[in-house]
Formats: sequence, C-alpha cells, structure tokens
Amino acid sequence: MHLNSWILFASATLFLAVQGLRCINSQEDGECYWVGSAPACGSTKFQIYEIDQGDMLLETTEDMNERQLLKKGRITRSCYNAYGNMCFSGYKRLWCSKY
Repeated sequence: MHLNSWILFASATLFLAVQGLRCINSQEDGECYWVGSAPACGSTKFQIYEIDQGDMLLETTEDMNERQLLKKGRITRSCYNAYGNMCFSGYKRLWCSKY
C-alpha cells in the first residue's frame, strides 16, 4: 500500500511540474495554468486568444516577463505567484480553461 501512495504522489507532482500551479486570472477566464518547465520552457504554435482542446492561450512570457505582465495588469497576483521558476530558454504560456 505504501508503494501505491508513493506512485500517486509522484504522478501528482509530475503533473503539477508539467502543467504548473493553477491560478485565477479573472472570473471570465476560469482556472488558468502555466505551461513550460524551467529552465527550458519551450514555445507554442498558438497565438494569444487561440483555443486548443477547450483551453485558451491567454498570455505568454515571450515578449514580457511575469513581473511586467503583472505590472501592466495582464495577469493577476494569483497567476504571478503560480508562475514558478524563470526560463533560460523559451517562454511559459498561460492557458485558461473556461472556453
């Protein structure tokens, strides 16, 4: 039984590491999450506001870092706090699930 608990914990940790912590950017956006794991965060073929499998790409850190997005009011403190470690290559993408 102990092994099953460990496997479940490891799976949940991996899921959160890949998908990032959940956050609320606005009531209209629903629950959001950052995609991209530091230090090599990757990229996307999708444009801002494009929908993929029911989620919408709301923001990226391709042109602005998370602090700049917060300062300009494009993300909330909740999503800023969920950002995690910075990217040394690529950028993170903020997807929201209310679409």
